[in-house]
Amino acid sequence: MGEFIGKWKLVDHKGLDIVLKALSVSEEELKNLIKHATLECSQPKNEHLRLNTNLPFFPGNAEFRIGEEFEQMWADQSTVKGIVEQPSPSKMIYTIKHPITRVVINFELLDKDSVVAMDE
Repeated sequence: MGEFIGKWKLVDHKGLDIVLKALSVSEEELKNLIKHATLECSQPKNEHLRLNTNLPFFPGNAEFRIGEEFEQMWADQSTVKGIVEQPSPSKMIYTIKHPITRVVINFELLDKDSVVAMDE
């Protein structure tokens, strides 16, 4: 769990363009979002993680325990359920169950400064 503690720059976004296009994000906006996108992970309590990001389609601040389902507010103000799993020290899988769709985002650490996000 501790490997993800820190602030990460998003360096790739395989498949996320599909999600963003569904939210009416233009190609130009997408390039700008990815260029400045960050993911910050902290551990405010024992066994809890907090993810914070500046991506508008992603719930900005989620606090959770690995492997336990939690509720949060989505970008369109609907309540969604999410679960974060960590199959390896360098990978987290964040599944978001929106009333309309299911989004799975794989975060994988590439080096000490960057992370890649892939939508399944």
